[in-house]
Amino acid sequence: MKFLLLSLLLLPFYSLASTKIECVQAKGWETNEMFVKASLAAKLEILSNKNVLLQNLTLSYSIHDDKLSSYAWSEGQSHFTSVNNNPNYTPRKYLNYFQFQTYISSHDSLGYGYIDILLPKEAIMTQQESFNAYLQMTGMDDHFGGTIKIYCRLL
Repeated sequence: MKFLLLSLLLLPFYSLASTKIECVQAKGWETNEMFVKASLAAKLEILSNKNVLLQNLTLSYSIHDDKLSSYAWSEGQSHFTSVNNNPNYTPRKYLNYFQFQTYISSHDSLGYGYIDILLPKEAIMTQQESFNAYLQMTGMDDHFGGTIKIYCRLL
């Protein structure tokens, strides 16, 4: 009985599932007449059906005005120790997605702006091997915004 009580008390501190997630958009997704390449890698922790955590998240992007050009109009990369999903996310379009809010600053990289990671709840909770997700970019270098599709897999 004591073991059961102790287990119930400690349950919130243990994850239900833990895996590695990698996402990439290497071809250059076109949005708002610009081409975006992006990638992310993290340890994904499912704490409950409403609480998901990305640990050791590395997020990088580059924005190009020409798909064939190697010149990046804006680019950046940041590392985040831990990012929780936003429990207050109330979308109009991307229903049933977890939202992770990040900000890439010019101190860590060449570019800056807000990048929200949108991961589909069903794919995460059922541990699908591969799925599509989205990055919502806002105020990139104070000028650019758009949403791109990324291709994710759980390892």
